[in-house]
Amino acid sequence: MAKRARLLSAAAGPVLPDELVWEILARLPARGLLRCHAVCRDWRRLATSADFLLAHHRHQPPRPLVFGCARWRSGAAADADAAVDSVDLIRHPAERRRVLGFSDYRQHQSFKIHSSCDGLLLFVSGRAFYICNPATRQVTPVPALTGGGSQVTLYPHPSSGDGEYRVLKWKYPDAVCILAVGSSEKPRRIGLPEAFLPPVFWIDEIGFLPPVLLHGCLHWHLRKPEDAILVFDTVAESFRWMVSPNVDGYGAHLVEIDGGMLGIGIVTQGMAKLWVLQDYETEVWSLRYHVKLPVARMRSIAREGFFSWKIVCHRGEILVYIQSSVFLFLCDTKGNLREKIHLDNMLPCAMRHCLKESLVNHAFFGRHGGAHVGQPQFFLWSVAYAGAAPSLFCLPLQVCRLFKPIPICK
Repeated sequence: MAKRARLLSAAAGPVLPDELVWEILARLPARGLLRCHAVCRDWRRLATSADFLLAHHRHQPPRPLVFGCARWRSGAAADADAAVDSVDLIRHPAERRRVLGFSDYRQHQSFKIHSSCDGLLLFVSGRAFYICNPATRQVTPVPALTGGGSQVTLYPHPSSGDGEYRVLKWKYPDAVCILAVGSSEKPRRIGLPEAFLPPVFWIDEIGFLPPVLLHGCLHWHLRKPEDAILVFDTVAESFRWMVSPNVDGYGAHLVEIDGGMLGIGIVTQGMAKLWVLQDYETEVWSLRYHVKLPVARMRSIAREGFFSWKIVCHRGEILVYIQSSVFLFLCDTKGNLREKIHLDNMLPCAMRHCLKESLVNHAFFGRHGGAHVGQPQFFLWSVAYAGAAPSLFCLPLQVCRLFKPIPICK
């Protein structure tokens, strides 16, 4: 036994410092990190600590989401399969990964993702709301959120200190409520923003363009009644206004810039523009990027127009993705076409949300991942179109605990 241990130790080579292991593992995608749990006890202990899981989430790139249903089967009345994929823009070539998938789409045709926050998705299916973590395949209903005609936003409450998440609910025509996720209390009404007239415009825009969370505040860019930024302080639970740059065009959206800065991006007339808020206190904006996109080349590939675009930022790199009904294009700030992804066998819909993977534990999912009898299935991978392969799915945490450690580190 002693000889075998010496051979295993020699084969393992030198032990890496914990600091280096931390930096390496923190940059892995969720699936790769979960596989590393099986390497040895030390790696598993490191990769499951609360501090490390937060650092791992911060290193994950924002992945734009695309929703699509399989093309209708000719002459068949069967249900249409559907799925939500994320697009990893950092990898070369860019990679699609399954986020949600279900085979009974006609029963869930009111499916809509309302919010993406810290690796969690808040969505409605039918008339029921759910929160899920695609990386861990955990899902739990939010029974306090019911009914239509609402826009909801998920956000962390910074002053609670115990990982509490809350939901800001805009209820047509003139009500704003807050509820704590996992709490049995009813939603609590708060005051409306000043000059909140007419409310229907605000609710529609708030639901269409997701907010950016910075400095403990949610930010929405609104065009009506005038171009401005609506700010909600999540601690004081009050609204205020910020000055917006003169953005001429439809579809302008807020962008979180590395380093805690706020930006506004727009793609119009073949140009991508990005303004950056230089000083948050004085609200001074400047035009950072003005990029001519290869529209002619993209049109020659897609042979049609485009209906969705988004500007994202990760590790100092600004990327523009443009979506048609068949292709997803990725351009850089020099106007180069870096990637084109064929959305084969899909009827995609535009989605404005991005997802950053997270393996952080949340108490509201419960010990068994928030499973409930009769709850719809949202993690089916037998979807009938050529999307992300099943091997791209994230393994549940319970699966990784079944592996025995391999003695290749101390």
